[in-house]
Amino acid sequence: MECPGTVPPAMPKNPIVSTNIDGVLEQVFEEHGLKLEVIVGARRDRIRVAIEEKQRCLIKLHGDYRDQADQILTLEDYERHYGRGSRAARKHNPFLGIVQNLLAGNSFLFLGFGMEERTKQLLKSVAEGGGLHSHWIVLPRSSRPADRARAKELGRSNVRTLWYDEEHHEHIGAFLHWTTYMAAPGDSPLRRFYSAIERGSYSAALAAGEEALIGGFRDPALAWNVSAATELAARELLGEGRLTEGMQLLRKSVASHEHAAESAVALM
Repeated sequence: MECPGTVPPAMPKNPIVSTNIDGVLEQVFEEHGLKLEVIVGARRDRIRVAIEEKQRCLIKLHGDYRDQADQILTLEDYERHYGRGSRAARKHNPFLGIVQNLLAGNSFLFLGFGMEERTKQLLKSVAEGGGLHSHWIVLPRSSRPADRARAKELGRSNVRTLWYDEEHHEHIGAFLHWTTYMAAPGDSPLRRFYSAIERGSYSAALAAGEEALIGGFRDPALAWNVSAATELAARELLGEGRLTEGMQLLRKSVASHEHAAESAVALM
């Protein structure tokens, strides 16, 4: 999984698996004041604990640029770790077993991932072996027959395609924001924020949204939506005849909206 440096780490506190060897993800989390443990290479026992305990960590399957020991870069590296030849010949490959177990036992969101032939075959093998977990991949919307055919092929391996406008890569942030919302506990400020929005209770939404931001939920998409809720809450107060409170909140809305709109996609 690859995450651009401009996308904040607003996602569930679950492991992130990457085949990149650079340090971009670590830098993004650090810039947002979030600690991210890094597991380099196929550490079977450590990966198992991270998955079972849903730890926020980064599993760098193909190694790290600062250490050549676990790097997978060349064709020889790939064949040594993923195996070659018949399926039977690859069956007892330790590294391949770890990757298959990850895919078989968890749902993945593939982001910025090329989905090369080797990975597609792994997913197909897991699906044919009775794998029940669904996966998702975020791809730019395309009308090209080859891209549509690839999406159908991935669908047969339990991988659903989430399309976005290829001219608006910022929409990927909305996907991340939405997955965070869907995974949040029912009593969390984030859940209460959107539940209040759905009910049309904008003052309650504003209180819950500000609680989420104060509590450390760093996400420009939420900040944008809270600024929008501020305006709606102001109009709610004005409609109730509470003119002083409404005008104060409206002025606050203008300032916060101008700041937040620079870096986010609204979901409202």
